[in-house]
Amino acid sequence: MSGSFDQPDFPTPTRDDWLRRVEATLKGADYDKRLVWRTDDGIAVDPLGGPWTKVRPEWPGLPPFTRGASPIQPLPRPWTVAQPIMDPSPERANRALLEALANGVDSVDLMIAEDPHAPGIGVWRAEDLAIVLKDVVIGAVPVRLNAGIRALELAEWLIDLWSAGAVDKAERRGAFGIDPLGCLARRGSLPGTVNDHLGPAARLAAAVRGYADVQVMNADTRPYHAAGATEGQELAIALATGVAYLRGLTTAGLSLEQAVAVIGFTLVSDADVITSIAKLRAFRRLWANVTEACGLAAKPPRLAVETAARMITRRDPWVNMLRGTAAAFAAGIAGAELITVAPYNAALGLPDDFARRIARNVQLILQEESGIGRVADPAGGAWAIERLTDQLAEKGWALFQEIEARGGMAVALLSGHVQTMVHAAAVARTRDYARRKRLVTGVSAFPKLDEAAAQVAETSGQPAFEPGAPRFEGETKVDPLQPRPLAAEFEALRDQGDAIAADTGQRPQIFLANLGRLADFNTRTTWARNLFEAGGIAALPGRGCDNPQDVAREFQESGAKLAIICSSDAIYETMAAPTAKALKNAGACAVYLAGRPGDAEQTLKDPGLHGFFFEGADVLAGLRDVYDILSKSA
Repeated sequence: MSGSFDQPDFPTPTRDDWLRRVEATLKGADYDKRLVWRTDDGIAVDPLGGPWTKVRPEWPGLPPFTRGASPIQPLPRPWTVAQPIMDPSPERANRALLEALANGVDSVDLMIAEDPHAPGIGVWRAEDLAIVLKDVVIGAVPVRLNAGIRALELAEWLIDLWSAGAVDKAERRGAFGIDPLGCLARRGSLPGTVNDHLGPAARLAAAVRGYADVQVMNADTRPYHAAGATEGQELAIALATGVAYLRGLTTAGLSLEQAVAVIGFTLVSDADVITSIAKLRAFRRLWANVTEACGLAAKPPRLAVETAARMITRRDPWVNMLRGTAAAFAAGIAGAELITVAPYNAALGLPDDFARRIARNVQLILQEESGIGRVADPAGGAWAIERLTDQLAEKGWALFQEIEARGGMAVALLSGHVQTMVHAAAVARTRDYARRKRLVTGVSAFPKLDEAAAQVAETSGQPAFEPGAPRFEGETKVDPLQPRPLAAEFEALRDQGDAIAADTGQRPQIFLANLGRLADFNTRTTWARNLFEAGGIAALPGRGCDNPQDVAREFQESGAKLAIICSSDAIYETMAAPTAKALKNAGACAVYLAGRPGDAEQTLKDPGLHGFFFEGADVLAGLRDVYDILSKSA
């Protein structure tokens, strides 16, 4: 080579150079429509990121990763492997905990029942907590509590257990999980006020000085994400909650340094890997911005990440393993300090031994075999991720400022602003899934009507409930957040189809009225079969006919009450209308057509077509209409 690194032989291409190349490949198609996609916050993600894409200079740089240096990590691993234990029986919970610790889990993570009807371990006395932790060396691993409105009570019991076990203060590690704002949003009610909880939390924070590492507060975004929050909204809520706890703890007497040290965060990662990486990286930048604004050195947040509850499906739950793996990968790449992978059957009941083992092994394989975590911030320098990180940081900061302008997180919850914001995002997302612009594999796409049932564990054996004395007077109430699983609408249709099959002995059916040769109808037949099975309706394919009378004869032989015509646009021009008429005369309660009607919609409806199914239409509403027709014809 005659050139040098300072004077390369090849000129650096500009964005316009790349665009000319891409547009030639697109052959006239619109670049923005075909290749630029938008996040739930409306952020345009341009695949042609490059050195011309600059981040805002006013943002602080990403704080360094804490991998390998955090005192919460008892093993030299890139992040702490967590697994919540939630069996209602303290004895069985203890066995599950010991098994988890013996097979790769690095921490004790307890899901404590808030009341007798709530999921979690039935810990109603300090003695029950001692049973759960029997034979666990609680000075060797951190103990994390998820106790909701009972967090203050459980924290005191844990401190007593540490003391009773003569655990040195320098070995006490864990998290109390005190999150009154998150509890209020999730439950819709909170004993006393938010400030009532922050005073005792500050006293606990003072009590744990000298401990190795205990996070007293937990700004937890899981309830908001489960209810439909966007990435920007989740960032804003995490920031606003963290700032509210900073204010509350310092008002109660802690210094800013002490308050920052005892606040942890729990955010969510989902199967959208790139967006999850950018979101978590953006949060590290934003919290550094907050600590700098407080006059402190920029510090990385104590960040725990859990795989998203809203992406977990009841149908074809085996696919949840893939979703959980993708989400855990994103969390590990983005620098999570602790990761929790939801078991694949978490939406069906109490996870069994197999499901817990798979959830653990996902993380262990990512760490030990895939090597995730050997490089700090491996996404750093990738222009697409850097740009999206910056854009999400901007969006999250703007929404955070909006919450602060309304008086802070507590006021925003009490006024319903947060709930309205999250609900609007959930509704918009639901529309996309209803039109199958987004798909849930195994549910709204590639369904399996004869899927095998997944096993769950038994839940009997909870100890007798022993209510304690009320800690606070009065109650704070707001409109609670409602979980919005992504697959819920389609799974409800599957449930409806199963109920009909149980009552009548036969699943709802629709006949695929195929016209022409296989090459003419195969694409739309495959699409229609996938769609109706996603709604719990069995699709019965015809052989392919060249005239309406043969199609009508096949329909009568199938025993179905409904039919959908499938073929090419060219065949529709001459055969769709007479075929619809023949099917109606043969007894079809309703006849549909697979494809867009275009200008011929009324012409096609006149001989008996009831409606049209096509990509981009509200197919969820169409499937509900099918069930309405079936119920009226029963």
